[in-house]
Amino acid sequence: MKEVIILTSNITINNRTNIFILNLIDLLYKKGLKVTLYSNKFPKTFYGYITKKHLSLKLPNIKEIVNQSKNALAIIAIDYPMNIIAYKIKNMFNKMKIKSPLIIWYSINFQKHIYKNNNNKRKLKEDYKSLSNIDIVLCANEKIKNILEYIYNNNKTIEIVRPYYSPYISKQNIKNKEKNYILTFFDSKNSIYKCTSAYCEYINNSIKNNKEAYKLIIAGYNKYLEDNINKLKIKDYVELVDYNSNIEDIISSAYTILIHNTEDPFYIELISAWHNKIVPIIDSKSPSAEITTDNKNALIYNSQNPISLCNKLIRLIEDKELYDSLSSSIENIPSIEYSANQLIEIITKQL
Repeated sequence: MKEVIILTSNITINNRTNIFILNLIDLLYKKGLKVTLYSNKFPKTFYGYITKKHLSLKLPNIKEIVNQSKNALAIIAIDYPMNIIAYKIKNMFNKMKIKSPLIIWYSINFQKHIYKNNNNKRKLKEDYKSLSNIDIVLCANEKIKNILEYIYNNNKTIEIVRPYYSPYISKQNIKNKEKNYILTFFDSKNSIYKCTSAYCEYINNSIKNNKEAYKLIIAGYNKYLEDNINKLKIKDYVELVDYNSNIEDIISSAYTILIHNTEDPFYIELISAWHNKIVPIIDSKSPSAEITTDNKNALIYNSQNPISLCNKLIRLIEDKELYDSLSSSIENIPSIEYSANQLIEIITKQL
């Protein structure tokens, strides 16, 4: 059985990256690959069919990984600082003058490490030039690919493997339930306030034209958002809910979802919307806009134009024929299996 080795810092942390990786490992195994996972911690209960080994930055451990991986197809390092370990492993193979497996860095959350220095491109290059011996760099979307191509001067194989994952898939089959509210998710960026501003314009338009107004539900919030809602005088039309409030059921009954998050690498909200045949309205800067088609399976708005989102919202709510047409065009919902197939294809293509 051919082997793939995966390096991750702490698989016990219950975050979206680790859940995606665990699902990915399971799929790789089911597709006939032996998977050895290196991590500095493991949960008490873990897949019995996956080989697990302790990971550290110390030289003896890196030598162990080199010995383990001599006959492997690939070593896949997940995020920072696993890329540093992968770099050291590649150097060790080069010193031993033996063929190395493919060294792959999957930078799922690359943007979280890069944005702090995004205005200093010289420093950006200094930070990552030492990773030039990595064979393939994988990233989550086109935006990050463009940044990586700048860093590597287009001299690196950079591929996009979108880490499709959503925890908000309802197991209930809700049919014929009236959908009369708009849903969006809170984040600490200014984009949420563009959504509330657009919604305020939508409310004013509904009142002016004596039309029924759809409520806005926001999952997650803080004091500043509450102040903003009060300032816009839309408190009576907005409901704030916690993230643990059966979000998957709230999504399944929404009329539309406003997707304004420009950093989510997992396409969580888009997959949830499409799973329920909900037509989303998406910020053009969001990764989700890269895999949708405006006026086919979504509406895409220009966040630089204050009235753009409001116009899209009014159009989607008032034109039911348009909504039904877009909803019926939603197909081929992305999944982790698609990501796994892409990964295997990239590995086999390079061998």
